[in-house]
Amino acid sequence: MTFSRTALPLLLAASVTLVGCNNPFGASSTSSNNGSGSSTSTTVAGSAMAGPVSGTIRVLDGGTQVASGTINNGVFSLDIPNSALANELTLEVTGTYTDEISGNLVTLTSANPLGLVLDAGHVSAGVTMTGLAVTPESTVHYQLIQQGKTMAEADAIFSGVFGAPLNHHALLFDPTQTEPAAVAALAAADQQLSRAASFQLGAYSQLAANLGLTSNAIADLPAALATDLLDGTLDGMNGLTPVVAGTATLPTTMWSSYVGAQAQFSGGSAAGNANNLPPPMDGSVSSRVVTVGLNQVAVGFSTLSTILPMTNIPFTGKTTQRIALSDPNTGAALTSGYTVTVAPVMHMPTMTHACPMGAVVPDATVVGAFDVDLYYLMASGAGMGLWDVAVTVSDGSNSAVAHFNPTVAMMGMPMSSVAVVKPKDSINRTTSYQVWLDGYDAVAGTVDLFITTPAMMMMSFPGVTGAVITPPSGAIVVELGGGHYRLSGLALNAGSAYPLAVDVAVGGSPLRNLGATAAADTIPNLIFTP
Repeated sequence: MTFSRTALPLLLAASVTLVGCNNPFGASSTSSNNGSGSSTSTTVAGSAMAGPVSGTIRVLDGGTQVASGTINNGVFSLDIPNSALANELTLEVTGTYTDEISGNLVTLTSANPLGLVLDAGHVSAGVTMTGLAVTPESTVHYQLIQQGKTMAEADAIFSGVFGAPLNHHALLFDPTQTEPAAVAALAAADQQLSRAASFQLGAYSQLAANLGLTSNAIADLPAALATDLLDGTLDGMNGLTPVVAGTATLPTTMWSSYVGAQAQFSGGSAAGNANNLPPPMDGSVSSRVVTVGLNQVAVGFSTLSTILPMTNIPFTGKTTQRIALSDPNTGAALTSGYTVTVAPVMHMPTMTHACPMGAVVPDATVVGAFDVDLYYLMASGAGMGLWDVAVTVSDGSNSAVAHFNPTVAMMGMPMSSVAVVKPKDSINRTTSYQVWLDGYDAVAGTVDLFITTPAMMMMSFPGVTGAVITPPSGAIVVELGGGHYRLSGLALNAGSAYPLAVDVAVGGSPLRNLGATAAADTIPNLIFTP
């Protein structure tokens, strides 16, 4: 895999100046190198940002410096000898910048610069290259190579963990400031790339703050993340050795910390995200490769069905996710020897919580596949948060975790679940519950419900047993176990919306609409079309 070198549009107005930004990315053919180079050199330009950097940049061919220049407010332009362009090139940035979240002044030294590695031939002789993006993300990739990985190995680790190859070109801007008008002038795909890359600047700063890093210790983080990633997982460990950034030891829950910082920065202007940029990792990966013992396992993650039968997009409500295990080299299903566990967590800007779920069971018809029902409590996205579904694959002696971040949409109508409460008790406590539409059969005239309640600071949602459900007249209720109930004898018409009205009591107390106290305020109808 090599980096993208797609030629993208340039702004015609060359006089546009952006704080911390460069002109839109791309390659522009010119015999004069825009007046900056010569017949023996080629101009490259771009941005160096964690916050906008002021300092110096140098280009190395192997260990030999072949070019250097200055960076002013994040912007650089310099000429590289054409004789070096056929080789792998390394850009290193030193200087200072102001961290977005903490406001600390950070010094980048030759020991911990920002870095970007370009594969051989990335820049063509006589073709001006603009929009290069030297960022903390590119520095993680650079540090993987500095710490002994080849370009191909660094590419594979970066893509495998973060779900996409490193973007070397982007119109960067400070995400804590108003988005420059030049971004809106880009094509739609390039706008998305610009905003995603700029969002990551803020999320990186948030991650450093959450880890307790300040001042120059912030510059240590990319190298520490690379050390963590040398074994192919982001878990605070390099093999069996804890990883340290500055004076902070990275947590063994480092992936959750990374996702949490993304979610926290997605919280809009209150989180410093001045343009309410969405988290780019939302829904970005459907397959990962993990190492279990001595074996590699490809873990696929997809949506098998939802309570809405016409879509396979995860929605708030019951969604059946499929986990498929296969050999990453041959694609053949792994039919035995592995078990799977699943742990869904929503990372919100200010808190985390899980969601109700069913058992992980082998798929009845597809070998090597497992199915699990997840009852998503909320949608994901900007201002909401990120779902992180951790899939643990075990061979009995060894295990590995693959993380997935499904994009969960908000259920409108039909209404697949309702949030209800038990009235306050004698010491003014309120207990919350969820009543979920769990399935229906128009021919049989049955509807299944699942009743849950949060526990362990909303990190567990056990099913509620012993609930008393008063169904519509003529229907009967059977408790199936584990919080699941079946109503039968209902007059359902295929293709016609059905409003299910039920009363539910737990421990002798009726459940009411969220926020309601009057006895007449019953549970809202569950509305669906069988």
